[in-house]
Amino acid sequence: MFIVYEPLCTGPEHVEFNAALLSMVRAAFPGEDLIFCGEPQHLALVASRLKGLPRARFVAVRTPERLAPPLKRFGPELFAFSRLLRFASNVGARGLILASIASEGLVALKAALLRARAAPPIAVVFHAVLESLAQRPPRHPLARLFSLRSGLRIPSVHPLRYVVLSKAFENRIRLALPAVADQLLAIEHPYMFPDQSPPAPLAPAAPLTFGTVGVAKLAKGFAAWAPLAESVRATVGADAVSFAHIGLVVDPTLVRMAESVRLVTAKGWTDRADYERELAALDYVVFLYPPDSYALTASGAFMDALSFGKPVIALRTPYFEHCFALLGDIGYLCDSIDHIRELMVTLVRKPPTLRYAQQQATILQQRRKFSPEGIALSFAESWRRAFG
Repeated sequence: MFIVYEPLCTGPEHVEFNAALLSMVRAAFPGEDLIFCGEPQHLALVASRLKGLPRARFVAVRTPERLAPPLKRFGPELFAFSRLLRFASNVGARGLILASIASEGLVALKAALLRARAAPPIAVVFHAVLESLAQRPPRHPLARLFSLRSGLRIPSVHPLRYVVLSKAFENRIRLALPAVADQLLAIEHPYMFPDQSPPAPLAPAAPLTFGTVGVAKLAKGFAAWAPLAESVRATVGADAVSFAHIGLVVDPTLVRMAESVRLVTAKGWTDRADYERELAALDYVVFLYPPDSYALTASGAFMDALSFGKPVIALRTPYFEHCFALLGDIGYLCDSIDHIRELMVTLVRKPPTLRYAQQQATILQQRRKFSPEGIALSFAESWRRAFG
């Protein structure tokens, strides 16, 4: 039996990822029962997305308040992990996978493991919390105590591994923390791609549509989106091109954007059906992630673009370089915002219909490398090497 626990996300957050994670674990260990524990609404959405995963059951639990300060969160986290370890021991689980974690949660997990009489092998999946490794350590003693660096340096008395969601991140993490190099498990970001009809071809007579998708925030370079849109529209004409953002906008100052960018939603989580309908209407999906602020986080929005066969335009980062090397010609890597602007002007003035179709075909063929089934074998082998 394997247990997967979501300690952070509630409601619709990370539903797509956790559904894909569960599917990957099911494919990696087909003979094992599977239990998914998490907040009730989140469980229901994940279960709905999976539409009946064999030999799996869903157990609702109360998760600690996510936005509480680290010191206030530590106690509930410690209690939750201690309860989880007892449950895993009682049911004889062969493995425990944490679908996400906060830095103070990792410290609490290590504390719970010190108190536990027994524990199964544990794998912890890291998301955006990894970005703290690329930043200076906090100065405040309490913040330093609950930092990810501190949590990683605390030894574990039970078998424990850390899952990073791209092989592009391995070397940088090894350099930042050599002590945990042997504890890393690198997999690609799993994603459940739908069975769907071929995506729409590029229509040369229609305005070209560029869009950013997912959660918009400063760390993803979103502040450059409206000025970029205005510059391109001024060059090629307002009727020749359109720009949009589809998804949540975190920073209220980013909502007050120029009219050149259409916001599908300015607050709250976009309904998934609306999100997918709007994404399907784009011609290109654009990623403006700065290399220095989004260096260790895989992009679920990138997976959404692949899901709909959309070629991408991305600023060059180690992550996107890795994905392009893995998948092939799936769009354009650019060295600067100015480079993206020049590319957009060229695409609008002379739409590359043939290459666009070839890029779509490449995406549909190669994206299986990110599917749960495509990742399951390497994950199972990595698990066996780590834990036996």
